[in-house]
Amino acid sequence: MSASVSPVSLIATNPGISAYESVGSVRTASGSASSGSSDTVTISAQAYRKQIESQIESERASTTNSWTSLFGLESGTTTLENGNTQVVTIDGAKMEIREYAGGVLVRKETGQIAADRVTKDIEEYDGTVALTQKTHVELTGIDDTSSTETMATLRRDVTWYEGGQVVRELHDGMRVEAAYKKLSDLENLSGMEAKTLEDMISCLTLDTTHADYTASIIEYSGGKVSQTANVRQGVDSTNVTNRSDRRVSGMDGHTSRVVSQADSLSIDLVNYDASGEVLREASFTDEVEQGGTLKQSMSVSWYDQGNLVRASQGSLTMEASEGGALPRRATLFEVLEISEKKYSADKPLAAGELLAAGFQETAGDGGAFVDDAADDMAVGGYDVAGNLAATRSMDNPYEVSFASQTYRDGELVAASRDTEEVRKNLLLKSGGFQTGKGLTEDEFPAMLRSSSHEELSYEDGVVSAQGQVSMREFVQKDDRGVYGLYTHYKGEAGVGVNAESLSGTRTGSLEDLDSDADAATSGMGDEVGLVLDDSRELFRRLAS
Repeated sequence: MSASVSPVSLIATNPGISAYESVGSVRTASGSASSGSSDTVTISAQAYRKQIESQIESERASTTNSWTSLFGLESGTTTLENGNTQVVTIDGAKMEIREYAGGVLVRKETGQIAADRVTKDIEEYDGTVALTQKTHVELTGIDDTSSTETMATLRRDVTWYEGGQVVRELHDGMRVEAAYKKLSDLENLSGMEAKTLEDMISCLTLDTTHADYTASIIEYSGGKVSQTANVRQGVDSTNVTNRSDRRVSGMDGHTSRVVSQADSLSIDLVNYDASGEVLREASFTDEVEQGGTLKQSMSVSWYDQGNLVRASQGSLTMEASEGGALPRRATLFEVLEISEKKYSADKPLAAGELLAAGFQETAGDGGAFVDDAADDMAVGGYDVAGNLAATRSMDNPYEVSFASQTYRDGELVAASRDTEEVRKNLLLKSGGFQTGKGLTEDEFPAMLRSSSHEELSYEDGVVSAQGQVSMREFVQKDDRGVYGLYTHYKGEAGVGVNAESLSGTRTGSLEDLDSDADAATSGMGDEVGLVLDDSRELFRRLAS
């Protein structure tokens, strides 16, 4: 559809211009408040029409360039890698893309640019006339490409269909905040004066970027809700970027180096049975500050016909160490679906440009913003407790706590709690050692273990039986002045006056004494593993 501009609108934006089409000319007059005089200019109607047409073409070219410059789109017909034919039509602020397979429409996109906003609607078909997926996308914040601090958002509503019925809904969004400073070199990160992003072209820059993704997912089975999920993923990244073509301060041209990065992921799942009753509620959180600390928490509750039957909670904290880095998490480039080279362009990219970089690919891909997390889940990157239980690694200091409760007819009947800790050996002295192996004379372990276990039984809400034991490794000198590894234990069983206790010290490691030394990591790992498996499968379905 072509754009149009009326003479009235043109006059409204240019006070003092009057149109007199009836006499074949255009007369313009402007009055002076101070002198009371007026100047009159007469131009031909033909020239006036050319002026209007020029303004229309200017506006059309501006929006066409936006579709082209921001998203790389140009009108024309191309053959895609899958053999389908794609027809792109750009008309001013409007865009349409049609994709055909064997002459049959399988995908249609329509879009429009207005002010700082881009909207797009996508429909996908199964090769007939049946709609399989419908997407509405809005990208805001694309107008400001010069400020040193910018913010932009992307919002999507996606619906999947099977046999004409809704089977899945996704309502998600990405918010990006970007701030840049000009640097002289890597030794001084305080920043130099730069009022616009243009002032930083081909410079070394200090980049501070925050990306926050949120999603609400609903799945249906037989017309009823079968699962809901709420997902939140964030990354805070500080980078130094060389935006020039030459090597600067040890950095190659158009590369970016991470100074600091913090990542977070939270998932809340609710499953429903065929009757619509809650079957399971589960939550998982993961926070990682690279080079610092990893924190995880989880909780799961199982129900039978709406009644709580089992619940569990777990938490894990791990520190980075010289012997082991923290698990890898998605980088800023991966979260935003942008290459390092494109990110490191001559001019820093404003927030809207960062989101626009992958807009054409991500707009219709429901799993675009969670596929990297799904990949990390597939290789066990988030199941830290499960990995610790399997490997008994002592490369990093960590603490784990796992608790569970069992219910019958709504009443608590049993509870348990297990803990594990691996801590640095503060007596460690210089010299060789092998982590996790038994001590010989004057050899030191790098880490020391602790564990505890507690079990409780209830009758009518009152503790009827209980038992607990804790163990802790330590290093001390023996009578010969030689250091050795020992484990101290302390326990208690029974209730009230019938309670009995014991304590003592044994030579050797904790695992030689505690057959359930991995109870906390195993328990938390089992529950987290199920939540991550379900989340990964859900994310996979978003990409289908």
